Amino acid sequence: SMRFFISNQDCLTWIFFWQGQFPDSPETCARSFPKTDVDEPLVQWTWQTDFVQVDAPIETTEPKDGLRVVSKSGKPSSSRFKFLAFDHVSQTSLVACAPLTGRGHQLRVHLQWLNFPIVDDVQYGGQTSTDETTIQNAVDAMLAAAESHKIDVYPEHFSKEDCAGAKGICRCCTKGLEGVQKSFTNAQLLGGGHAISLHALKYTIGYKPKQMNLEENSVVMMNNNNNNNN
Repeated sequence: SMRFFISNQDCLTWIFFWQGQFPDSPETCARSFPKTDVDEPLVQWTWQTDFVQVDAPIETTEPKDGLRVVSKSGKPSSSRFKFLAFDHVSQTSLVACAPLTGRGHQLRVHLQWLNFPIVDDVQYGGQTSTDETTIQNAVDAMLAAAESHKIDVYPEHFSKEDCAGAKGICRCCTKGLEGVQKSFTNAQLLGGGHAISLHALKYTIGYKPKQMNLEENSVVMMNNNNNNNN
């Protein structure tokens, strides 16, 4: 069902948290989502098998701040949302989402239009639950990730030398807390007081050593020869 949900292999899949029970059937969607106009196909949501598809144009209203809204005069935008699980302890729903088009803030804007903004997305209607403990947890998570570089695990398509080179240029891996603070902005470190509960389902990092072309190599050899002659 996830393959059908994504449909486009080039489409990234994300997951987000909603405080409460996210609709998981045509009946609950009809009770929870905005009423759609059958005569206005540009702005609507539809239930498809086991997920919701939103087709709603998005327009930038404040270019300086990058704010966007659903608007009939906006660019065509489509997203899919699929309920995955509900946690009774935290009373939150885990939802998968996939943008079929690539508009800025697309998933966030479509969820706001559905009246289901992402947890902590205060820019688009979400209520923040972040405190100093959450902020420290975010920094600790990055430090823990940086510590993982000490584990000698090498993917098949990367050599040991490639991985060592990547670790060597990573400030988080080499400088710990100082490296984290220099690698991320204040906002990325939750300095603004909130963090959006939206995450990619899978993260990948590509690393490829820089290859010098023949001209660059010739310059290096000439410089080395000049240094030797001096």
